Formats: sequence, C-alpha cells, structure tokens
Amino acid sequence: KNDGHPHNAIKTNESYQYDFVVENRAGMYWYHPHPHGRTGFQVYQGLAGLFIVRDQEEKNLNLPNEEQELSLVLQDRYFNDDGQLEYRPSMMGAFGNKLFINGTDERKFNVKQGLYRIRLLNGCNARIFNIAVDGVQEIKQIGSDGGLLAEVNSLERFYFAPAERFEFLFDFSQYSTGDIIRVESLPLVEGRGKKYTILEFEVSEDLGVMFREPSKLSQYSKINPSEATNLNSPKEFELIPKRGTGWTINGNGYEDNRYENYEIIKYGDTEVWEFYNPTGMPHPMHIHGTQFQVLNRSSGQLKGCLDQGWKDTVLVMPGDRVQVIKRFNTFKGTFIYHCHNLEHEDMSMMRNFKIID
Repeated sequence: KNDGHPHNAIKTNESYQYDFVVENRAGMYWYHPHPHGRTGFQVYQGLAGLFIVRDQEEKNLNLPNEEQELSLVLQDRYFNDDGQLEYRPSMMGAFGNKLFINGTDERKFNVKQGLYRIRLLNGCNARIFNIAVDGVQEIKQIGSDGGLLAEVNSLERFYFAPAERFEFLFDFSQYSTGDIIRVESLPLVEGRGKKYTILEFEVSEDLGVMFREPSKLSQYSKINPSEATNLNSPKEFELIPKRGTGWTINGNGYEDNRYENYEIIKYGDTEVWEFYNPTGMPHPMHIHGTQFQVLNRSSGQLKGCLDQGWKDTVLVMPGDRVQVIKRFNTFKGTFIYHCHNLEHEDMSMMRNFKIID
C-alpha cells in the first residue's frame, strides 16, 4: 500500500498514514497521487512533493551544501486570459504557457562566487526539456534519479523528461559580479522551434564557501547482465496507441487486477526489459518498486538521453529500443509501470506487474 498503486487511492473523507523504512541511497526523490485516470489532473493542481535523502557516503564527499546547494523543481502550467489555471489534456499531454520553479514564477537566483551543487526535478506533466547552459560546453553531472554516479559525467546538453532527476556541479567563481548564466531549453529537434530560458543565475560579489570537485563519487556497482534470467530473450514492451483506448503498452490498457504472463515475476529474479517506441511521440517510462540500470540503447534520430546511474524513469525517444536491467528482490506484491507523461498514463499507458514467491 505504500507504493501508491491506483487501487489504494484514498477516497473522499478518508485518510491513510504511510509508514515505510527509507532504504534509498542518498538522492533527490519525490511523491504524488496515483488514481487511475486522475493522476495528471491532481498533480497539475499541485499534489506533488519533494524530499531529499542523505547518507554517510555522501557526507564524506563534502559536496557543496547549505546556501550552495539548490533543489529546483521545474513545472509548466497553463493560465487563461483571466489568470485562471486551466488543465488542458490531449493526446500529446498537458502543456503550460508559463514555467515555474519551486511553485513560483521567480526564475532568477542570486549565487555567490563558488562551487554549487544544483539538483533538478522535471515535475511537468508532459514537457520534455533539451537542457544546455548558455556558453558552457561541459555540464558536470554527479547524480540521477537514484543518487550519485560513480564519477562525474560531462555533458554538453541533455534531454530531461518528466519524473527524471539531474544533479550537477557548477563553479560560479569563474564569473564576475553581475554576470548572468542562463539555463536554456533548446528545440527537441534541431531546427524546429526556438530555444527559451528556463532559469538564470546572477553572480553576486560575495565569496562562497570553498568546496572542491571530488575525483570519485559513489561506490555503487553495476548489475552484471549475467544475473538476468532472460538475458537472451528480454521482455518486450511496445509503446503504441490503440483506437478507442489511447496510448497503451503492447496494445493493452490498464485494468485494475489484470496481468499478462510476462507481467508475473518470481521474487529474487533479475530481468531485462526492452521498451520499443515505433511512434513519433517520446515516452518516459517509469517502473515502480526498486530502481534499475540502463543496459543498452539503440537510438533513433534523437540522442542525448540520461542513462547513467540508478534510474526509475527512462526516456524512450521515437525509434528507440532501450533495455533496462532490474532486480526484483526487495518486495513482493502488485506494482505498476507506466509512461510518466501523465496524460498518457491516464489514458491507459500503465500496467500491473506482480512479484510472487
């Protein structure tokens, strides 16, 4: 009941106390409601929250903290001419005409001259960003959905899908007082559309605390593919629309207590799942329960997805085949997997899987 399955939705005038042990690695996590057919609307209205998990391994790294650690939630919302919030779902998803950071329209942050740790969560219902920092060729990623990477991963730009998290280090000491550094979203497809500013950092004259970029980060190990019981025959999940249903997985929509044979998993097994997207619409695929690692990606035309580290959401671009490897060795019971474009999920792009003895 603590994983948020739709059949555990809290009814009107009822309550439920969530009680669970936090076994997660240090990282940036979030939560939101999950009633089938209403998730998109409820999250759009504001029912979502953020929490940070810390541990001793992270503490030992002496990463930037306090004022030099920023946690930023990106969300877009649509406001009509009267200034009223409108939820406007479609086959594409629900997109806004205004961008918010941490629930406000203030998107400029004053920073000191020093090294910062910046955490990002894409909390949008459907919007995918193509993030770059203006004038910067190297974005130093240190963490993803499931916490710290093994070492710094340098990127020039990256696609950032709903539910994904991204942590990076940025050194503002190389700038002068008054300089403006812009984090931008480029067109998803080069030559189609215009870039726009997501947020800005303005460098102050104040000197920050001295922090150093660590040479190594986390000691996490990659899952050995030989663990998988189906390494040579991955389970396949085709992401396709179906007339009369909307978006589906393998042509199947969501049914409360329905499982296909391939959705029943033996406790303790490790499996490889392959998501295939033959359509022109991106799909960020999210699997509940424990996190996974991206094993392989065969890309279509659009490259630049976030595949490093522990993940719980993987972006499957048009034409992509993405294989993930996941251990089912922590909890038993019924869980869900779905597209984290919340309007796709609400249409029926969500399915159960069950872990049994």
